[in-house]
Amino acid sequence: MVAVALPDPIGLLWTTVWESPWYDLRPDLRSSEQQVKLGVPIWDRAARMYVELSGAPGTTGGFNYPGLSASFTEYFENLSMDPGQVILAAPGTLPPGSQQPLPVLPTVPVNVSTTFFPATPSLLYSSLGVFSPPGTTAGGGEGYPVRYWKVRLAFSFFWADINPPPNGVPKLNLQATYY
Repeated sequence: MVAVALPDPIGLLWTTVWESPWYDLRPDLRSSEQQVKLGVPIWDRAARMYVELSGAPGTTGGFNYPGLSASFTEYFENLSMDPGQVILAAPGTLPPGSQQPLPVLPTVPVNVSTTFFPATPSLLYSSLGVFSPPGTTAGGGEGYPVRYWKVRLAFSFFWADINPPPNGVPKLNLQATYY
């Protein structure tokens, strides 16, 4: 992931964002309602998204960077849509050929820094975040997940100086899977 530096009155703020694709958590409804086949079908209601964050090869110190943080925002739509309608691919663009987008509002961003980065400096080089969509049995719900689900992870690194940090900007690798 590539970080973009933004000027700040007291230093520099690097941010980078990763978004998952849209997941269709109720693919069994596709044929029954003659809907557009949108999103990656996930057939297991108890499935979870696993996101592994690791330091880039060749970096030293792992995640030993004060000022490194992460936030999690999810987007979901649980309406049963008419044929030809698709969800609004917030915050990205609509898929080609889509018609009559339905609004999808994001949840309030949640700070998940402690999920990925230790509270005290360490030589940890990899960490795993596990995320469940609303309603799944994996998330403690009733077993019927929302229809469409997408997540956005934003990583930030604040350096309280106008000069670049001596160890450079943290280099992070992200791998994700859903099962």
